[in-house]
Amino acid sequence: MKHLTSMSLLLAACSSGGGGGLLNNGDDTVVLGDAAPNTPPTIDYQPFTTRTRGFGLAGDVHQLSLTDAVGPVACGLSKDFNNKLGTAGHQILMNVTHAVGTPCPTGTYSMKSGCSTSFMFNLYAVPENCAYYRRFDTQARELGIVAASAGAVTITGNESACTFTVNLSFAGQAYSDTFTLTNGLVADPWCK
Repeated sequence: MKHLTSMSLLLAACSSGGGGGLLNNGDDTVVLGDAAPNTPPTIDYQPFTTRTRGFGLAGDVHQLSLTDAVGPVACGLSKDFNNKLGTAGHQILMNVTHAVGTPCPTGTYSMKSGCSTSFMFNLYAVPENCAYYRRFDTQARELGIVAASAGAVTITGNESACTFTVNLSFAGQAYSDTFTLTNGLVADPWCK
């Protein structure tokens, strides 16, 4: 009982007088009561041409990254949402599903609407069943983020050839792409 009382006092102190307390926002992430200090501003989606597609494990989650950047940095973006482009550009990052023992988790995975852009307490992956658009400037600083308002990814195939059909909406602006990644037993992340 002593530990419970101490914890209650700590929580009460953190959440009283001006906020700043920890809150569970309902999607298995914890955010600061007065908006997380490192949360980038919300921006509008801008269409871009996808040049690198990466699908990798971010902790215990299959995460998909789609970007107009190229090279090894662009390829590795799917493994950790903290990774940045390293150059000016655009990225879509989505948490597809929990790792299920296969590099090609077949099925259709719907993205939630209303996902929080404050997910600083997740270690590697963005919140479950959420997709985000991010934009970076020439100094590789994140200019902002916006969550998808609707969408899904359909995955077919196997570890030799895994095909992705992505359809997302960002406040009415559509993003669509279909592509196949090959040789999934060797690569993590898979990139094209």
